[in-house]
Amino acid sequence: MCGYQKNHCCGSGQEMTQGIIADPQKDEERRRKMSKAKNGENPPMLGRHPSEESRKKMSAARKGKPRSEETRKKMSEAKNGKRSPMSGRHSSEETRRELSAAPKGVQSSEEIQREKQAAHQLHLMRRFQQKLTEAIYGKNRAGMYVHSASHPTWS
Repeated sequence: MCGYQKNHCCGSGQEMTQGIIADPQKDEERRRKMSKAKNGENPPMLGRHPSEESRKKMSAARKGKPRSEETRKKMSEAKNGKRSPMSGRHSSEETRRELSAAPKGVQSSEEIQREKQAAHQLHLMRRFQQKLTEAIYGKNRAGMYVHSASHPTWS
């Protein structure tokens, strides 16, 4: 029985479906040919670009997964001995001027200036503590006492 029209059967087990002859034997052959065409040397996404949404999903799926020791070793070996991409290259005078001028004249907000100042004061205080402990205990043992949380003035 044909699903397209009543009494519209082609005989020999074939059915007419929306103008296409649906022969099970030919259908199997067609599927095999399509499979062979899709299975090749080239990956299925070759030449295609994932959408921004797909890229975000792929990124989220990879985040937080630790890499195996073997993978980390391969990555290390791949980078080992490689020089920087800028190695041997020289920037033009124009590029150097642009890079030099970029940060000049930019004023930080007062909050950022205070944070920088506090970080600098902390650095100076720790350097002073290091020098003081070296003077008291000597260079070899000074590292044991610097930044100790047990000392009331250094915590």
